[in-house]
Amino acid sequence: MEQMVEQGIRSVVLTSGTLSPLKPFISELGIPIAVQLENPHIVTKEQVCVGVLSQGPDNHPLNSSYNTR
Repeated sequence: MEQMVEQGIRSVVLTSGTLSPLKPFISELGIPIAVQLENPHIVTKEQVCVGVLSQGPDNHPLNSSYNTR
């Protein structure tokens, strides 16, 4: 990032779902950040479904052991 600043880059947009918490990430960049935007998560808990699949669509058992990868 410092090389980009030295080259005169004026704007960089960083987007990610994994930059939170933002303040430690910015401190690691080591450059001044003039504008910051951090939004809350947009997916509600009602939109998330968690389950366990033991077999595939052909009814074949799923096996994620090392020797079947």
